[in-house]
Amino acid sequence: MKENDNLKLRYDNLFVALPEKVWDLVNLTEFICNSYENGSDTNGIGYLPPSIGRLQNLEVLDLSQSHTLEKLPEELGELRSLKELD
Repeated sequence: MKENDNLKLRYDNLFVALPEKVWDLVNLTEFICNSYENGSDTNGIGYLPPSIGRLQNLEVLDLSQSHTLEKLPEELGELRSLKELD
């Protein structure tokens, strides 16, 4: 596996926002947001910034556990490699 190929994130109630550096991981292919941690169900990610459009190699974006996410940024349409959106 190459560096930065896969990223799996788990959120808990204390994790408020992703660091801006996440959107610079140009080799990122899989971004999974899980909201289940330590036996408690949390809200997952609540906001995706427009900078997600920089992840040009992203193939899988799983936001299925992000219950507070209200809308997706238009820049999601710039992800030409995206094969799976959940």
